[in-house]
Amino acid sequence: MAPTGFQQPSLPLSLLLIAALASQPARAFDVGEWLRNPPYHNGGTIKEQIQCYALPYGAIGFASHVLTYLTVFCLSTGRNPLMPWAHLAHRRFNLIIATIGFLVSFPLTVLTMVRCRNSWSFILIAVWKLVLSVTLTSMTIHAARMIVDFHPHDAADAQALLDTLDDEGKPLREQLQYRKQFRDIWWWAFFYFLGAVVGFVGVMNIVGKNIGSNHQLQIVTGVFGGVIGFIVMVVATLTWLAFSWSDESKVAGAELETGAAPQDKQTGVVGKAGWSFLAAIGVGIFILTIMFAFYTDWALAALAEDLVGHPSSENAVFYWTYFAAKRIPMLSF
Repeated sequence: MAPTGFQQPSLPLSLLLIAALASQPARAFDVGEWLRNPPYHNGGTIKEQIQCYALPYGAIGFASHVLTYLTVFCLSTGRNPLMPWAHLAHRRFNLIIATIGFLVSFPLTVLTMVRCRNSWSFILIAVWKLVLSVTLTSMTIHAARMIVDFHPHDAADAQALLDTLDDEGKPLREQLQYRKQFRDIWWWAFFYFLGAVVGFVGVMNIVGKNIGSNHQLQIVTGVFGGVIGFIVMVVATLTWLAFSWSDESKVAGAELETGAAPQDKQTGVVGKAGWSFLAAIGVGIFILTIMFAFYTDWALAALAEDLVGHPSSENAVFYWTYFAAKRIPMLSF
């Protein structure tokens, strides 16, 4: 029996939807008319083009991505995203809400792609967001399928097993195995990486055309580039030092045993540089993939000259409904 706990979600889905939709009034309009009439013609300026993009960006988009990453992290440990101290326990319910979230976010993203049909860069960004929705849904379903449903009267026994320690004060083997299996959802991150590559092409095309004339965009790009560059430099330095310390240990050990340093066993300058470069590249790609979502949020905000990322009245319903749909996996419990 897979150990688990029983907790009711503390934030009903209806409250999430109400809070999101009530945050900004939206007037009624015809969806067909909305799709047929993008907010610009003959290319348009970047501020006009971004009005076709009905998905979160800016501070609101940043918050959305933070919540998405936190949700994935909690699911990968088998925990309730809203109450991390509680363990996932309801397989069927979590499968249902994952499906609902996808059925809402998927068509909204497609509609955004249709409305942005005159700007291929925004289409690519929307494709990336579509892949993100698919990835989040897949992770939520994957985590849910690892759960064995328990009735309320079984919850106490299940939670007691989770809290039980062996004679050495370590969690039981069953408990450890149960938690480790949720880490398999990270395999879906490769799918997200492929989508991020597509989005990167679109974002960089927009940035390349506008960075010379947009001071805020220059600042955002400089900050994120500096952070990623700093992390890459730190990783490269630590890798170099790790190999240096390893070589020193080998030399010291050999001198104690034979009195001679084993030069042939040392990594060498070229080897250290090579491993440091590979480590820096690997970590750089990983960090770039994670932070790319954040960079996109702030870059689009700089282009729209709206750091908060308020949607237009025409986009508000789609904007906030998408935001709420992306939060539905947080109701997993």
